[in-house]
Amino acid sequence: MRRALVFWYREQDAELVPLSWWRAATSRDDPPSNLPLSISMALDSRGKLIRFTHMPAEFGWKTPLAAGATEQSTDAAFDWAPAFSAAGLSIRSFTPATPERLNIAPADQRFAWTGEMPEMPAVPVRVEAGLYRGTPVEFRVFTPWREPETAAPVAQTVMQQALEIFGLLAILTGLIGAAFLARMNIRSGRADATGARRLAIVIFFGEIFRMAVARHTIADVFSGDVIGRCGARSVWVAMLVWLLYIAIEPFVRR
Repeated sequence: MRRALVFWYREQDAELVPLSWWRAATSRDDPPSNLPLSISMALDSRGKLIRFTHMPAEFGWKTPLAAGATEQSTDAAFDWAPAFSAAGLSIRSFTPATPERLNIAPADQRFAWTGEMPEMPAVPVRVEAGLYRGTPVEFRVFTPWREPETAAPVAQTVMQQALEIFGLLAILTGLIGAAFLARMNIRSGRADATGARRLAIVIFFGEIFRMAVARHTIADVFSGDVIGRCGARSVWVAMLVWLLYIAIEPFVRR
């Protein structure tokens, strides 16, 4: 059974500010989730753990190892049962196996188990995890339909490339056509300039509000970087709506 809905959670010591200019809010992969001491999680629609990653810093963790402890001794009695329980699985029904997948987070100890889904016994499940200095840095649940996260990109077929080019040409043609119709409607006096302006203003402030409430703190909303992102995207969306309204509305009204 494929997961139709996935919830994700992230945290890190530094501010979660997206690198893409058109985003005002953090996404699953923006900013990158591999920054030191960052934590990321993914849950399915039932709240069951799918993936957990905790990236160590360059020199390990903030808390040093206890006196006399070594990297090998700290993980000797680590209990993975709570992680299995969070994933809706029972570690007792899984068999230890050899790790096959590379860890996303650096780990000095790797673990793997194989078993079956509780609600679908015929479906195999593989779990892989890792520790670094006794602290869990990774826990991932693999099902048969899950694509590897670090797989090499698959080359596009000729049909896929053609459809991608066709889509770009269709968007470009649509914008040029809308601009032509808008110019024709304005010159003929058929355009509802007042309605288009009002709609564009509503869209502009609505987009500003939508992107502002997506921020984590009030201070973030008033930062110059966020104001620039919100303003640029809001102006673009408002101009696009204004253009389409001027181009299409006279024909709909008629």
